[in-house]
Amino acid sequence: MSDFIYKDGKLEIKIPWQLLNVMNPAKRDIMDNLYKSGIKKKTAGAMSIGAQAESGSQATVQMQPFTWETWDLPLYHERLKPSYYILKDAFSKLN
Repeated sequence: MSDFIYKDGKLEIKIPWQLLNVMNPAKRDIMDNLYKSGIKKKTAGAMSIGAQAESGSQATVQMQPFTWETWDLPLYHERLKPSYYILKDAFSKLN
């Protein structure tokens, strides 16, 4: 479910919200402790994220806090796909 790319010495990893137990990213709602409270949401302040490049190392991973802005509606722009014009032309030739 995740996606990654390595280019120019940098690694970018895309992880779906669900794999991070985020129930609603727009409101920063995450799943609370499943074993203590069952499936309930709570609002996250920040997540801790860390990475380590070396394998087999006993080094401690430095965790960094990560937070994001909440939103009501996502930004989007409407557009017609190129296939729209192909279909429009094809349908205009039908009786």
